[in-house]
Amino acid sequence: MLTCLRVLRMRTGKTLRAFAKEYGFNETVLTRIERGQYYVPPAWREPLANALGCEVKDICDPKTGWPKLVK
Repeated sequence: MLTCLRVLRMRTGKTLRAFAKEYGFNETVLTRIERGQYYVPPAWREPLANALGCEVKDICDPKTGWPKLVK
């Protein structure tokens, strides 16, 4: 399962650990979100989209927070 979030994060050239540390996200939760196993918490949606240079709708469902999958 490949999420749009993971693709966008990988395009930054940063490892998950480096990205999480730089932007203040919990690495374990971010890993689960990238794997499609957890939703993006409401407080993370805008900051995460901003860090990736995209809109919330590009990485997850704006209402539920579940990550979007690459088609």
